[in-house]
Amino acid sequence: MELKYSAESEVRGDDGITRVTVENPSRSLAFGVHLMLKTVGRDEEEVREEADIVPVIWDDNYFPLMPGEKRTVTATYKAADAGKKAPAVQVEGWNVK
Repeated sequence: MELKYSAESEVRGDDGITRVTVENPSRSLAFGVHLMLKTVGRDEEEVREEADIVPVIWDDNYFPLMPGEKRTVTATYKAADAGKKAPAVQVEGWNVK
């Protein structure tokens, strides 16, 4: 099954904040939904490999989504760890493509 998701990021002081909205449009339970933030490949001054941003404080993670359910989850991290661009979001799950 595939989940739909969107993300919005902002910087507040030294913190980066990303809100991810995940939706399960299928007729099946999405189990163990896991969200990750990754750096974006190229900054203006440097080339950087895509990498996980750690540490990240999520207000929820590894959660189930019922059919038709939508959930917004917030992540907080050091803005400098993401580089100059908003982070990319990766969504995984036990039965999610």
